[in-house]
Amino acid sequence: MLAAGLGTRLGELGRDTPKCLIQVGSEPLLGRLLEQLFDAGIEKVLVNTHHRAELIRDYVAQSAFASRVLVTYEPELLGTAGTLRANWDFFQGEPGIVLHGDNYFGKELPGLLETFDKRDKDILGTMLVFESDSPSECGIIETDESGRVTAFHEKFSNPPGRTASAAVFVFSPKVGESIELLKAETPDISQDLIPLLLGKINVHQSAGHVIDIGTPQGLRAAIHETI
Repeated sequence: MLAAGLGTRLGELGRDTPKCLIQVGSEPLLGRLLEQLFDAGIEKVLVNTHHRAELIRDYVAQSAFASRVLVTYEPELLGTAGTLRANWDFFQGEPGIVLHGDNYFGKELPGLLETFDKRDKDILGTMLVFESDSPSECGIIETDESGRVTAFHEKFSNPPGRTASAAVFVFSPKVGESIELLKAETPDISQDLIPLLLGKINVHQSAGHVIDIGTPQGLRAAIHETI
């Protein structure tokens, strides 16, 4: 789980509280995401941190999930794909989920994992996607008839559609080979890794909303979903 973001778009709230610890409904988003992961059968979770890392570490230590969550700290931000590169051994040669700690979504993980399990042999990963009302603010994907991602457009002013990446992925161990090819010091999953996986990653369509709580309007929308 990627939870190292600075939260600058949330102003005062993001300055003092990591985005994953912001209350959404009856609990912080981090608690909700951990419940969803473990309910889906995930055995152990790594949470990377940077901004107000001590708050995340303390929350996890006091939670019911403490023994199953490893909290790591990045003194300097590595980029989302850089974090994967630095912690790839955590997966121990098994498939794993990668997600952002500031995205609110429904009970999508079992279906996502099922789509991954039923993939063709040459598919290396499965991406959760949704229909966005603001496609110019998202990473928009294009697929072929079989559901393979053929193009990715990151926050284009006039994107060719509304189907957006939810930044929730299941990756096979072979994705590690693509990660090793990344040249940037702080590579990004969407901008640097996904282009290497075009044609080798398929999609699972979300049945509901996927909401980035990293903006005031997104946070309000996620809270409204829980009412």
